[in-house]
Amino acid sequence: MDLERANMSETCHSCSCLKPAAEYDPYLCYLNKHPYNTLAYDALWALALALSAAEKNLTTNFPPLSLANFSYHNPIITDAIFSAFQQNNFIGVSGKVAFDSNGSRIGNTVLYQYRRDNVRGLYLETIAIQNILTNILTWKNTTPIIWKGEKEM
Repeated sequence: MDLERANMSETCHSCSCLKPAAEYDPYLCYLNKHPYNTLAYDALWALALALSAAEKNLTTNFPPLSLANFSYHNPIITDAIFSAFQQNNFIGVSGKVAFDSNGSRIGNTVLYQYRRDNVRGLYLETIAIQNILTNILTWKNTTPIIWKGEKEM
């Protein structure tokens, strides 16, 4: 996964209030080592932001509550966390980070195809990526689709 989205705009500020390039440059060498690193990094930011917002919202309740009072059986606190999580909307290193009403991430769509060869065995190949920010579908020119029963096209 490339990290060009992290440097999309020097005017677009991230959730840490730093410009994307300034925030992510020290981490790029680590984040590029595995495709899930960027998702994990953004997931931690999303969780931290949701907990911070939930804590603020809970203090306005009567009586005031805190995350320190957390219990899986307290719907006021669990609903506050879930609601705050759904309101996340920021540009992370993996792209736009936002969530739907079920709590599922709204993100880039990646089209994969299972492939098999003598060197790697069975593996996933990226065929195309649709960027949620630009709504552009980018086909990987180096990766033709192979249809069942056919050779590469």
